[in-house]
Amino acid sequence: MGVTARIAVLFVIFSLVFSYTIRGLSPDAPIEAYDPSQANFTCLDGSRTIPMAWVNDDYCDCPDGSDEPGTSACTGNLFFCSNIGSRSKYIHSSFVDDGRCDCCDGSDEVAGLCPNTCAEEAAQFIAQYDFRVKEVEEGIAARRRMEATVELDAEWDQLEEWFVLNCGDSEETDEEWTDSCHATELLLEHRSTAPSLIVLYNTTLESDPYTVHLFQNASVASSDGQRTHSLGVFSALVEKGSTLLFLDGAPCGADHGRSLRLALTCGPSTVVQVSRIGTCEYEGTLYTPAVCDESTLKEAQQLLEDLIEEISEGRLALDEGDDGNEMKEEGGKGKQKEPVEVEDIAHDEL
Repeated sequence: MGVTARIAVLFVIFSLVFSYTIRGLSPDAPIEAYDPSQANFTCLDGSRTIPMAWVNDDYCDCPDGSDEPGTSACTGNLFFCSNIGSRSKYIHSSFVDDGRCDCCDGSDEVAGLCPNTCAEEAAQFIAQYDFRVKEVEEGIAARRRMEATVELDAEWDQLEEWFVLNCGDSEETDEEWTDSCHATELLLEHRSTAPSLIVLYNTTLESDPYTVHLFQNASVASSDGQRTHSLGVFSALVEKGSTLLFLDGAPCGADHGRSLRLALTCGPSTVVQVSRIGTCEYEGTLYTPAVCDESTLKEAQQLLEDLIEEISEGRLALDEGDDGNEMKEEGGKGKQKEPVEVEDIAHDEL
């Protein structure tokens, strides 16, 4: 088929299915560039001008992929799911027209393939965020009970006395100072900014196959359970005291030692979760009442309020006639899915 015939056929399809809502187009994109009343489309990087009918025709014409926001033709693109009535999101373009429903409004697949499940999804989101609010409230209550039974200042004073007695005023070169004294020194620096952390000192937590000695060291058991590999010694409190770093663990690859990055997060009980994210790198979350406070609660409440507002606005748009699925086009390449990162809302499953 020649170029002229291709344009003619595509223009008919374009006229039938396109409105001034472009399938998969990010709300941050310049919508005027996709105005169907224009004869041509200029790639957003300015590299090329093509007939407007070539937009979303399942063929990648622009080097930056901007002519295919709603198909899987251009590698590396993101497809925008409007998901009216729930939460909008982006998915990899390789998910589009692959026979699996990734957008709750079904806009990533051929019209009629996917039922609209946005109402059910919205209910799940609200339940998750509401659960997080209750979780933080329980964490604050647990922290207050803890503080009522533990003299925090006395615990800190005792730790400082141990440090002066065993470590002196300046660093020594022996291994004991490096492991124990340096770790204690790092913790003492956060006495005023995170006073409740003292209750975690020397606490040992296990999450098979991981073992974490807080403010000391961490390790992982081998698959046969016969050996353990060090994930490092406690080396730093970063991000304003919200993350523990364990460095210089057992050798793992060329010139690398294993390491663990452990984020402190408000939770009603002290629980640790660890996973391997690279050849030598591990990360995890330590849920504990020790870091629960009113600001954490306000943040969780605000996230819930914002979510409800976002969903309510979407439902209003739906009532006004926008089903978020105006731009369904036929296609389908059956591509394999790639992993998408999902933000955790709460550490307990509903």
